[in-house]
Amino acid sequence: YYDENDERSIVEERVYFVDFEEKSGYENMNVISVTSDPKNLFSDETGIYVLGDSYQKFLEEGNLEETGWQFWSANYRNGGRFWEREAHINVFNTEKENVLSQNVGIRIQGGASRALNPKSLNIYARTEYGDNRLRYDFWGTGYYPQRMTLSCGGNDDKGKLLDRLGSELTKDCDFCTMNYEPYILFLNGEYWGFYYLTEKYDEHYIEHYYKVDSDNVVIIKNGKLEVGTEEDHDAYEQMRTFVETADMTDAVNYQIACSMLDMESFIDYYAAEIYMARNADWPSANFALWRSGKTSQKPYEDGKWRWMLFDVNTSALHSDLEEHDTLAYVIEECSLFANLSENENFRNAFANKLREMRDNYFTLEKVEAKLGAYELLMRDPMENHFQRFFGRDNERFLHESRQVWAFACLRGEHIEDMLERNGFD
Repeated sequence: YYDENDERSIVEERVYFVDFEEKSGYENMNVISVTSDPKNLFSDETGIYVLGDSYQKFLEEGNLEETGWQFWSANYRNGGRFWEREAHINVFNTEKENVLSQNVGIRIQGGASRALNPKSLNIYARTEYGDNRLRYDFWGTGYYPQRMTLSCGGNDDKGKLLDRLGSELTKDCDFCTMNYEPYILFLNGEYWGFYYLTEKYDEHYIEHYYKVDSDNVVIIKNGKLEVGTEEDHDAYEQMRTFVETADMTDAVNYQIACSMLDMESFIDYYAAEIYMARNADWPSANFALWRSGKTSQKPYEDGKWRWMLFDVNTSALHSDLEEHDTLAYVIEECSLFANLSENENFRNAFANKLREMRDNYFTLEKVEAKLGAYELLMRDPMENHFQRFFGRDNERFLHESRQVWAFACLRGEHIEDMLERNGFD
């Protein structure tokens, strides 16, 4: 309010949920409330959630028919700090206790999925908003992030299963995976569906999980520098050039490659992605790797590149892909993997790891247990989600789960043939 001198009072914000204990779909669910000035979200000029002025300009330029609808210029496709908006979050645990109340920044997250509704949101803690960390242990790991994502599933928006399943089944592998925690989102007081709150890969993530100082972390995403210096990016390019072009049948060259890459991480990562039949926009995109810029005697400060799993929500783990020769596809698409495959030791190690994916990581027992737990938790919340955004389609979520199960049942039968066809037998 404003007093008689037109001085504005301190803004306070409260969130109340009335009679929700009587509604289905909220049991055992975390809840997050995000509030922001409506202009930050829905105005044509400054709203990050709408087509807006960016789309109008795109129309006037006459480019509509030349671009797929997912990539039409729009406000929601804009990124960077200029398109970050201040907001306030209130986080409630499964007991509906308000465990965090904090001012943050928000942006739209994703690639092609930005064009879908509802959209994923990145959440940022900054000193200018009051605190540079989100002071709550969201995933039970003791990690207080600086940034995180409210994911609506990306291109897996009808099932919201793939990213979480891929990460949880491969958590013991030698590459980075994200933690996922289910949430119901309320946006400016309105029910906004089922989401997963997940980590973002940054220097603070590496510092927490790998004990490498944040100022010593280098991250490359899709070939571009995310964290580090231009010299670090040059080192990445030099590594790629050597590994892609050197004669890997030469044992000395292969050992040099092993001194640049954590080869176990590389093999684990590619074996997992290939077993999951990941294709289309991977491995040419949606890849990331990290290393320490300076070396020391600490376990992960050896300067070797290590891989990071994310975005398994497109063209993966689906019954249509159970016979997909993803190994041949990756050899064709990724010169790094293709050249390493000229080395017999690499081929043997990779073949054994791919078999291990079948025999240990993606067993029917493990997949069944995960999908069963997801269905038990998500069925009612996803019914509410479908009702809100797509009209009533109660069976679509279970249909998506069955497609994953069908893939799991049959994928293992094709692994030996795939290895033999590509010279890895």
